[in-house]
Amino acid sequence: MPLYLFSVIIISIIVFSSSKFQLDVSVNTLFMEYFKWGVFHGGTLNNFENTKLIIAGVDWTLKYEWIFYCTLPLIALVIDKLPKRRGGYLLITMCIIAFIYPLKVSSFSSKYFILFGIGGVFSYLLTCITLPKWADSKYLSTFNFLILIGCLVYPNTLDGIHVLLISVFFFVTMMGNSFYGLFHTKGAILMGEASYSIYLLHGIVLYLSFTYFEWVDIAAYEFSTFLLFMPPLTITVLLLSVTTYYFIEKPFIAMGKKKA
Repeated sequence: MPLYLFSVIIISIIVFSSSKFQLDVSVNTLFMEYFKWGVFHGGTLNNFENTKLIIAGVDWTLKYEWIFYCTLPLIALVIDKLPKRRGGYLLITMCIIAFIYPLKVSSFSSKYFILFGIGGVFSYLLTCITLPKWADSKYLSTFNFLILIGCLVYPNTLDGIHVLLISVFFFVTMMGNSFYGLFHTKGAILMGEASYSIYLLHGIVLYLSFTYFEWVDIAAYEFSTFLLFMPPLTITVLLLSVTTYYFIEKPFIAMGKKKA
């Protein structure tokens, strides 16, 4: 949440500087716009149509994350009160039904709960099984690499087959597969720690580079030329994300653990 608030502050600065610090909506409208951002439904700010573009629209997942947090007491109660793992079976069944027959309200869809269910199942399985030595073999790494390629090229994002492919890659990695040793490197571990910052802030870097400051007219370039801008921008995103992880995320995580 602290990093999300930081990103909203950056978005606000960009929006109001683009509007020459003039209020283009009523105070009540502006309040409601910020309220929507506060509950992870985004939208425009101060009638600035590119508001969601600044953050690349990635805030859409956060409402599902917070629904999960808020329902944890209920989930724990169901698992605790129903004997012989029936609570877990019930929750997984509900996630599958919600995926096959999704409930859609505005920008909300229940189909994404299946991802929490899969994560819960895998987490439980890892407490029950002994991880085999071959889990980190080069052969399984090759298998995982092919699954990753399948995830990237499969055209129907987050349908049943795509979710299955993602789940296989996720589970093989959780079993201890290091992807030819890559996931054990210090750089990969640091990127993993800063992954939320990367996710939330990369859109801001892209927007500032190509739209706000408009250092180059990106529309005038071919895609192959556009790719040449990616290495320096990637380095910029990583440096920013590691910085925000160490100075925003990590201190508040430590504070939260201390309070708990």
